[in-house]
Amino acid sequence: MLLNIGKLMSYAFLAVLFIQPAAESRSADFSDGITAYNSQQYSSALSHFSRAAQAAPADPTIRYYLGLCYQGMNQTDLACAQYEWVARVSSGVLRTQASAALANLQKHVSNRNREGSSPDTRRANTSANGTKSSGTTVRGRLKILEFYTDWCPYCKGFQPVWDSVASRMRGQVDMRQINADDDDNAALKERYKIHSYPRLVYTDDTGIVLKEWSYYDTQDEFISDINELLAVK
Repeated sequence: MLLNIGKLMSYAFLAVLFIQPAAESRSADFSDGITAYNSQQYSSALSHFSRAAQAAPADPTIRYYLGLCYQGMNQTDLACAQYEWVARVSSGVLRTQASAALANLQKHVSNRNREGSSPDTRRANTSANGTKSSGTTVRGRLKILEFYTDWCPYCKGFQPVWDSVASRMRGQVDMRQINADDDDNAALKERYKIHSYPRLVYTDDTGIVLKEWSYYDTQDEFISDINELLAVK
């Protein structure tokens, strides 16, 4: 089991117990998200909560459930970001639960890293610090695929960073954006096991996955990772 599901579900139960009466004023996507989450259909729940968050971006309960979904999908960096925001802006029981979830998740990641496992970066064939593992080489030109959806608020937030880096790295790296909701891209989505957005997949010309990531807050962070891969070609 990637994470302690018992603790995960207890956080959700407490949130529902104390906050559910307010759900009547939220969108249908919120209710559908609760149903999907309780069935452990985290990807589906994430889609519903993301749409609910678009309608009410300042609602801490929705953001808390986004964190639960990310945690259920073992995307700890995104989960921590949601919990941290909720703990900062909310109050009462929800703040307590978000703080507890954040502390538990950070402890989990810290323990796993000390044991020698790679941190939760959704990478393949990469070392714990994000560089390529020993023996992995880039054959041909480096390629970066970004899987996105039109309803994902994080995809929209990441778009300016992507555009800037794509402009700066033109001629050095092949960068391609892929709409995961387009049926024509279903095969690629399945091939790379895409369940959340945005999702960056770094490959070489042979299709070998060198690294996977969620998104970057700045273009410098993005370019730094690209340059690390280019430097060891």
